[in-house]
Amino acid sequence: MERLLRAAPNLQVSRQLRTKQMSQEKLDLIAERARIRHLKARNLLILEAAIAALLDTETPQEAATILREHADLLVQYF
Repeated sequence: MERLLRAAPNLQVSRQLRTKQMSQEKLDLIAERARIRHLKARNLLILEAAIAALLDTETPQEAATILREHADLLVQYF
């Protein structure tokens, strides 16, 4: 958990973590909120890509092809 919090300083964990006064439940809650924010942001990016693909193409099949190519690139990246 500490490694996660060090890697993501934007979780707004300040002196409490450093002084070890924060309970495990609070740390879990902070991590869960950060995870949910990440998932929401990712979902918005996916939705934006789908809308852009539909606007840039003539048929749903072309849009699906573009989205499949984007998905393949993401799989290769990760």
